[in-house]
Amino acid sequence: MQILKKCAAVFMISVLLSMGAGGAFADNSGGTAQAVSIGGRTFNVTVPTEFKDDISMEELFSIAGSDPDAGDIGIIKVGYAVRGLDNLSKTDTDAPGICVMGSVIKAYTIYNEFQSDRFIASYAKGETVKTQSVISSTLRSTISGGIPVGLAGVTLTCDITKGTELTGPDESSEYNSREYRCKFYQSSGKWIQVIAINGIAISQSGRFREPSKYILYSRDIKV
Repeated sequence: MQILKKCAAVFMISVLLSMGAGGAFADNSGGTAQAVSIGGRTFNVTVPTEFKDDISMEELFSIAGSDPDAGDIGIIKVGYAVRGLDNLSKTDTDAPGICVMGSVIKAYTIYNEFQSDRFIASYAKGETVKTQSVISSTLRSTISGGIPVGLAGVTLTCDITKGTELTGPDESSEYNSREYRCKFYQSSGKWIQVIAINGIAISQSGRFREPSKYILYSRDIKV
């Protein structure tokens, strides 16, 4: 059973919201975490050891600062997309008269920019629920300027599996609800591909956005 409220090995990150500089300190699990300053309040942010290298300080700032009235924050998991524009076939397509002369060439201009912060579920203080089905949210790639021949789009799904135990804040907490949320990130840029239509070489190009990463997390709030 996966219990998202607690992780066996976590990094306790004290996020000090006070527009100042942060420092480093050692946590009880033997790892090193960062103290992040943004403005006058202190959050406890738990990060599972397996994901401690997958979250940047900028991303922690973003999560902690998204609701200045929230309480403790728990990072649950981090996932990545498999890029789909890099491995196009150079052979003939099923379309009559069209031959792909080269794979799509991509030029990334932005990496891992914030795309959306999506609500997944919420539970009341003292509540414990085992999910009866998968809870998920999906981000898909978008392409403009044409359709690269042979392209398989990029899809990234943030999910909580069936049978996962989700909890609200402890009965002793000043917060009465716990939200489970997913932050999606994307990369974008330009693409170009050369194809032959009835023996005539044609260059087509455009722009793309594709999902790159998600961070599933929880935060305690007052409603």
